[in-house]
Amino acid sequence: MWHRSLIVFIMLAGMIGVFSSAQTDQPSTSPVRKEANIVLTMVNSAVKMAVLAANGELFVPSGVVSLPNRQAEAQEILNFLVGKNSSDFKTEYKNQAKPPLPIAASWDGVGIQEHTEKLNSELEGAISRGEIPVGSAKLLRATVLEIMALLKKSVELAKDAIAAPSQNERQAKEILVDLKLTLTATRGSREDPLLEGGMRSVMGNLPTR
Repeated sequence: MWHRSLIVFIMLAGMIGVFSSAQTDQPSTSPVRKEANIVLTMVNSAVKMAVLAANGELFVPSGVVSLPNRQAEAQEILNFLVGKNSSDFKTEYKNQAKPPLPIAASWDGVGIQEHTEKLNSELEGAISRGEIPVGSAKLLRATVLEIMALLKKSVELAKDAIAAPSQNERQAKEILVDLKLTLTATRGSREDPLLEGGMRSVMGNLPTR
C-alpha cells in the first residue's frame, strides 16, 4: 500500500515543480501571457488532483476510501483554489482525516482564483494598450470571465463535498466527479474556439510577446 502513496506523492511533486517553473517564465513574455501560463499550469494541477480525488486516490490507495478522506481530498483542492489568505483555507481537515501530502511545499500560497483575477486585470491592461487584436479582445475577455465562473462553481462543489452528510461517502464521491468535470472544462482544449476552450484556448489566442 505504501508504494501507491509514494507514486501519488511523486505525481503531486511533479505538478508543483511544473507550477514553480511557470512562475519563472522568460522575461520577454508579456505580463498577460505570463499570468495566463501560471493559471493554466495551476488548473492542470487541479485537474490531476480532482481526477485522483474522484477515484479516491489523492491521499490513500485505491479501494481504501471513507467519507473523511473524501472530505480531506475536497479540502485540499479547495485550498488550491482559494489560497492561503482565504477563510476557506484549512490545514486541519474535517473529522481529522489522514493528513494531506505536502502539495504546498513549493506553492506560493496564492489560489487559482486570485491568479485568474490578476489575469483578468492584465488582460484589460493589454487590451487598453492595443496589444490584443480587436477581433480577439471581446472573446478573450468573455472567456476569462467564464473561467472565473467555472472556478467559483468548483469552489462551491468542493465545499459541498466537505459538507456531505455523515456516512454518505457516495454523495461526496459524486460531487468530486462533478468537480473533476468542472475543472476539466476550465482547462478546456487549445483546438476549441474561445468561449468553449477554457484556459488552453486563452493561451492559444494570446500574443506571444
